[in-house]
Amino acid sequence: MIRKMLAALLVFACAACQQSPLSYIGLGASTPTTADTALATVQTDVTQANTAVGTAQSSLAQANKDIAALQKIIDAAPPAPAPTTNESPDGTQISPGSGTITDASGSAWTLGADLTINENGKGAYKGWQSHQLVYHLHKVFVFGLDGNWYSWNGKDMIPDSSPLPPPNPAFYVVPGGSDTASGTSTAPFESLGRCQAAMANSSDIKQCNVSATGGGYYDFSSCSIGFDVIDDGEVWVGDPNAVLDGGGKTSAPFIMGPATNITLTGFKLQNFTGQ
Repeated sequence: MIRKMLAALLVFACAACQQSPLSYIGLGASTPTTADTALATVQTDVTQANTAVGTAQSSLAQANKDIAALQKIIDAAPPAPAPTTNESPDGTQISPGSGTITDASGSAWTLGADLTINENGKGAYKGWQSHQLVYHLHKVFVFGLDGNWYSWNGKDMIPDSSPLPPPNPAFYVVPGGSDTASGTSTAPFESLGRCQAAMANSSDIKQCNVSATGGGYYDFSSCSIGFDVIDDGEVWVGDPNAVLDGGGKTSAPFIMGPATNITLTGFKLQNFTGQ
């Protein structure tokens, strides 16, 4: 009996030994794990990313070629032609019947003797009139008959600030003024001699502005203005249309004498024997 039992145990042991240890504990060697699946996914993503990088590099290389080709076209193009307009200098001023302003577009602006504003020889903007045009910051400024400043924007005259620097304090002379007046712009003197005397007696006003309003004619047939030491530093500003007439009898309107630093600008001289 004992021999039979030992024989049965031996057969069982041999049968057990023929199985795989992994199979015996329930781990199949051929079944993929979760980690293997994740690794495969990452590898796929990397492959796709590499493909995208390659595509981007190809696009960048093509873009660089296109830029180089465009640069060659630009380099081969002829230079832009230089502007053909003779734009007026900043600060150019004109008065009725005298001078021209050329703007940045090449248009020519003038003031007729009747104060009409003209652009390229034709009446500009609704027949407006003015005593003065000024070119400043590439704009045409108009001093309106209402005493206000306007600028041309290409379509309309729009209200604007004065393009001129603040004026120096000055006495004013106008034909038809009065030598008993105060010499202000609204109460001007009549003669240049009276303006000279006013400057000599003033501690802060050393400029005389001589207007051409009303014809701008001043008779110097019987006298000239002589400058002495007391006149040092005076500035005489004449409208370009202000006429000083010697009547064929005097040599010059001004005699310098011992004065220094006298400034004379503007004025139209005629019929002086010293001319």
